[in-house]
Amino acid sequence: FYKGAFELLISNNSTVLLHRYFQYQTTEDVLYHLLNSLQQTCVNKEEVAVTVSGMIDKGSALFKELNLYFREVSVHQSIAGHLHKEAFSDYPAHYFSPFYYSFS
Repeated sequence: FYKGAFELLISNNSTVLLHRYFQYQTTEDVLYHLLNSLQQTCVNKEEVAVTVSGMIDKGSALFKELNLYFREVSVHQSIAGHLHKEAFSDYPAHYFSPFYYSFS
């Protein structure tokens, strides 16, 4: 997630089904794009594991709403060891994951 935009990757068994970039203003915009993209790729939302990263707070309305729609929602944390702890301590590690993590 970025401010006002997010990148979506839908994959199955390491095969990329869809990779798109969306603009959004509201939580509903994000949900629309996610659910519509799942429908277009014939992926059942009940079987999806959603991993988020970037500028999204675990306490935000968006994160809470994702948890209402999807069974498994997690925050990508694997870059925490790459960050200089003092310089980046004001923000959660997943905020910086778009700079370190590649979907492909």
